[in-house]
Amino acid sequence: MEEKNKQKIKHIWTVLCGASSVDKDSNQISLINVIEELTLSSIPQVSKKEINVNNKGTFGIPVQFEIVVFLQRMDNPNEDLTVDIEIDSVDPKGKVLKSFPYLLPFQKGFKRIRFRIKMNGLQYNSPGEYHFRIKLKEEDKFIEVASLPLDLKIKAEV
Repeated sequence: MEEKNKQKIKHIWTVLCGASSVDKDSNQISLINVIEELTLSSIPQVSKKEINVNNKGTFGIPVQFEIVVFLQRMDNPNEDLTVDIEIDSVDPKGKVLKSFPYLLPFQKGFKRIRFRIKMNGLQYNSPGEYHFRIKLKEEDKFIEVASLPLDLKIKAEV
């Protein structure tokens, strides 16, 4: 016997960008400066004592960016629904540096929703490919639906 698909929400896309702007009249979104790579001209000067204080061996880079997520309902659009979403910041070795949990109200009558997360810093521990993992809660567990790569490079000073 075939089991019915119980998925209530479908991930359509997620983008990492410098900023976004929503037109008030048309509700269309503009994504500004889509980010794939971040190159630092130098490593912020942080003592080993400061790094060990947070017990993770990381420190924050003051950079502003946004994660924009677009989701679609797969169930009855005539009911209110709350979507449980989690975004993990993951270092090049696969270690989760920080998790950001959100509860999104999906209002009755809407089939799709955009969700913007504004970030004012990035946890850093080494150059390499970082990821932002987007996870949706289905029944009692989180399922990864997207992973955004971000190459973090240090430009050697000459």
